[in-house]
Amino acid sequence: MIFRWKMPNTSIDKRGREGRDKIYSMKIMHKLIECYLFDINELKDEARYQCVLNVLPVIGVWKERKKRIFTYFRLEDKLRSMGAGIMLKYLFDKYNIEYSYLKKNQYGKLYIDKSDILKFNISHSGDYVVCTYGSGESGVDIEKNINSMDIAKRFFTEREYQMIAAGYPNMFTRIWTLKEAYVKEMGMGLSIPLDSFEVQPGKISETGKDDLTALSMIDKTIVTNDLEKQFREFQFRDYYISICSRKRITKKIEQVNIEQLCG
Repeated sequence: MIFRWKMPNTSIDKRGREGRDKIYSMKIMHKLIECYLFDINELKDEARYQCVLNVLPVIGVWKERKKRIFTYFRLEDKLRSMGAGIMLKYLFDKYNIEYSYLKKNQYGKLYIDKSDILKFNISHSGDYVVCTYGSGESGVDIEKNINSMDIAKRFFTEREYQMIAAGYPNMFTRIWTLKEAYVKEMGMGLSIPLDSFEVQPGKISETGKDDLTALSMIDKTIVTNDLEKQFREFQFRDYYISICSRKRITKKIEQVNIEQLCG
């Protein structure tokens, strides 16, 4: 299969760009926090790999990412970074946002300089990259299901540790992704100590399915000292995905393929 990239229209003057940005800002203003998921195994095809590598922007923060791809020794690390890059480019093209608007804050979180247009967050683990987006801040984390009492002892609160020790199914991965999603939503990453706040996972009434539908909850998952934040949890194959935001969060993650991203 031959992949051809559809180049975005860049022949728009400043006034036209501002007007178009305003239109797209209005389009997403009241939407949910949405989420895409992409399987990086699609990039193991040489033609797809080269196509994505060739079309990633080479200015500012984008250039840093492209350079970093070449420094990775393991193929999986290259593919995760490329997957995150192509999903982000897809969002910028979808909403006609200038690539130069992509910036990085002092904590390493990527953001769009024209913050009223679109906000997003990215995470990757194993075979997958996930990206949340919408008109409000969000944090997302995906992790392959593991259990580490040592990490829990070092970085979680005592109550969280006891929940894991009690043997609740997948509790370590749930708490880990919920905590990561929360600090990423705050935009400060791990500069916020993970044991400085406590997650109280809600009770699950129905286990996750492979259709990327949110877990059904009996009661809400909360951060005990920040009740304004909302969470949505997903179980997909051997992975857990947690999303945090003040905005309403989608109940369904959309899986996208390389044809869509390079359409």
